[in-house]
Amino acid sequence: MARRLSENRPMPPDPLERMFGDLEERINGIAAMIAADHYNVAQEPAFTSRLAQEIESELRRHPINKAGLRLEVATQDLGDRGPGALEKRVGADLYISLARRDRRPPVSKGMLMQAKWDITANDRKLGSQMQEMMARSEDAYVWFYGPTEIQCAKASDLMQNHVPFRSLTVGEMIVNGLRCSAGDVGIGRDLTLSRADGMRAQLAALRTPQGLSFAVVRNTK
Repeated sequence: MARRLSENRPMPPDPLERMFGDLEERINGIAAMIAADHYNVAQEPAFTSRLAQEIESELRRHPINKAGLRLEVATQDLGDRGPGALEKRVGADLYISLARRDRRPPVSKGMLMQAKWDITANDRKLGSQMQEMMARSEDAYVWFYGPTEIQCAKASDLMQNHVPFRSLTVGEMIVNGLRCSAGDVGIGRDLTLSRADGMRAQLAALRTPQGLSFAVVRNTK
């Protein structure tokens, strides 16, 4: 006869939340490593590209699988030539796709991000860049690259001069999107297309040079 669980014994944590906790910790660790290695060495676009590629590489080397669910991560860029290439980069530096294929119906959302050095930096372009992002989506963020970490802030808070504004980690921002407590369905990629085609179409539509996609899917085996 099976033993009854004690009423005082905590229930096992939700496997999806374990997945999100693991992802948040991994992303924040990668962000700290890239910040320490490349602060004031790389240009902002190169820093952003390196960060996105390192997140993809780490999660492909060490996949996150929990209770029949897995996390798929991939980077995508349009390049400087060929169909869909951007004539001019406007507003955002990075598009983040967040897909929940484990849900019925599936959910697809997106976020926009602009990169800057240091949270206290006075960048005259930032105001217009935030306005350009927010013209596309209210779910727009600025990532401030520092010597030991990356801090994130919502563009709408910065535009309204909220002091102090709420600061997030990169991992927290992305996991909030996967929890569906953040992200914009209006800029979610088309899930009827392949991941690569859907990302390229969205990057071209948003005039954003690079993308990073996250998807929670059910294992088929």
